[in-house]
Amino acid sequence: MSIHEVMAKAKYLGAAEPHTPKNKLKQSHIFSIDVKGEEQCIIVWEWEWGEYTLHSISDNPEKIKRHLK
Repeated sequence: MSIHEVMAKAKYLGAAEPHTPKNKLKQSHIFSIDVKGEEQCIIVWEWEWGEYTLHSISDNPEKIKRHLK
């Protein structure tokens, strides 16, 4: 499965402030996806110049969701 297919199935949960100061990092975007029956969170970073970068996938959705705005 490609990243495009994964992101097409993911549910957008909202934005979060960056958890640590990163140069030029505007905010993080959190998506939820089911992987083998368990919820996972995809974290995408948004940069000040408008680029988006896949940062990570977390298997701890409760911890990640606490950072949502």
